[in-house]
Amino acid sequence: MKNKSVKLSKLNKKTQEELKNNIEKHFKLNNFQTYFPPMTYWEDFENNSYYNKLFILDSKYKLISLERKSDKYDSDLDYLGYIEKRGNKNPIDKKIKHEIHFKINPLLEPINTIMNKYQLHSSSLMPSVFDYITNKKINSPHNFSYIETLFSYLASGLVESGKCPSFPYYYGSYLGVMEEFKQNISDEYDSIKKHSWFSDHLGKLFELEKVSIESEIAASIPDLPEINIDEQKNKDAVLGVEEVDFDSIDISTIIPNKNKRRCSASDNDDEEDGEDGKDEEDGEDEEDGEDGEDEEDGEDGTVKNESESESECESATE
Repeated sequence: MKNKSVKLSKLNKKTQEELKNNIEKHFKLNNFQTYFPPMTYWEDFENNSYYNKLFILDSKYKLISLERKSDKYDSDLDYLGYIEKRGNKNPIDKKIKHEIHFKINPLLEPINTIMNKYQLHSSSLMPSVFDYITNKKINSPHNFSYIETLFSYLASGLVESGKCPSFPYYYGSYLGVMEEFKQNISDEYDSIKKHSWFSDHLGKLFELEKVSIESEIAASIPDLPEINIDEQKNKDAVLGVEEVDFDSIDISTIIPNKNKRRCSASDNDDEEDGEDGKDEEDGEDEEDGEDGEDEEDGEDGTVKNESESESECESATE
């Protein structure tokens, strides 16, 4: 009996073909399909020609077509497309035009790929250790890319049910073989470039593209529109924004007096010494009238003055 904690839904033939054509065109891939191995936990599949494009994870919204790259974001992963809401029967607003962001994950580990540990071009039915390693990795339900896809789907369910707003909506996931895949190996480069296999496979299994940090930073900064000073001044005047002349500001009225001392233990000691001296004088004055009480008076005076000194420190600090 299958676990039904995750639901699958079917794509109609028209949507299958439209998605296949859109995604293969925009992402330059082939062998498009929606099936991925964890689905076998929730559905029994038949060995036919369409099972691998028929089922998708059932979510509140699903992608039904892609139109073009987004004008809003300068990225190869942001597109403008159409999504459909689950259970919506109204033909007028059934298709919703929306910004779609894609994330691409490799099914095979990139470093192992450039080390030539996988068999990427075999269609043989004969035994091969490298075919076995490759197929085992791709067909494992525990593949990192499949796990991340499932998490995205389940986290989207939390958003759909109103339990957590922190995750994006899930619109679907798709598999295919890309003509080209780029992976940032900056962190591993210093360690892997010393191996013989790196130079042996460079130019054959992979190409190395070096990008300067300056160009990456420049590419990450968006082109901001130029500010028209006269137009901005007119807007400020309408809004009542006052122009500030920073050259006329008296800094001394803002920065605290650097000669003002903070309250410290030494300050308290000095004050206590001064107060003690005063107390001793008071004690001497009282000696004429009251013998034997001068020490107690001096001690009481010290405690009192210490308390007053702390209050002054707190007020100065505040």
